[in-house]
Amino acid sequence: MLRRKLYSLGFLISTFVLLVGTVYAWFSLAKETPTDVLELNVKSDVVESFLFVKKNDEAEIFIQNSSDLVALLQMGVPSDNYRFRVLIKSYSSDSKTINVMLKNMTYLGTDIRDVYLLKDSKVYFGAEVITLTPNVPGTAIGYDNQILKENRLKNFLNVSNNVVLVNNKTLQPNQTLDIIFDITFDVDTHSSAYAGSLDIEKLSIDIG
Repeated sequence: MLRRKLYSLGFLISTFVLLVGTVYAWFSLAKETPTDVLELNVKSDVVESFLFVKKNDEAEIFIQNSSDLVALLQMGVPSDNYRFRVLIKSYSSDSKTINVMLKNMTYLGTDIRDVYLLKDSKVYFGAEVITLTPNVPGTAIGYDNQILKENRLKNFLNVSNNVVLVNNKTLQPNQTLDIIFDITFDVDTHSSAYAGSLDIEKLSIDIG
């Protein structure tokens, strides 16, 4: 009888340890960024993030690594539109502050950031519409007298070569949220100098 009780107790303890280990592993894995394009900085609790991109009328693609994004952005043509959707899932019981930026946007050849536009200068943070303010109001003149529009990506760059999309917004407890923005290759681009690929090193998400 004593042996049976000890066996039952041992089984119960083993099951409890296994359960705790499984739960801990799930929460630990949930903190990991699922793609090398996303840079997720979480100061506490657990947040998941996923990046999806839709080119023109094609199906939305889950971006699993940087090569997926490079393949989509490579050799775009005027009028191409890329819809970025960042899915955020919070498992925190507290509200958090969230910041999102396109980090270290570089280019090859002519500065193609002049003809890639942040559509309508807007970012959609769930139901809220954020309108970004360009560094310099109005248009400018580029290569071959190309008119550079006010909402060109280059006109939103800060001194660190980043585009801040979301600045100090609130992520509610246990909230699932879509952050959506469109990048468009200016349909009015006529200069052949603006050819090449747009490079986005990271989509950085800071939550704390």
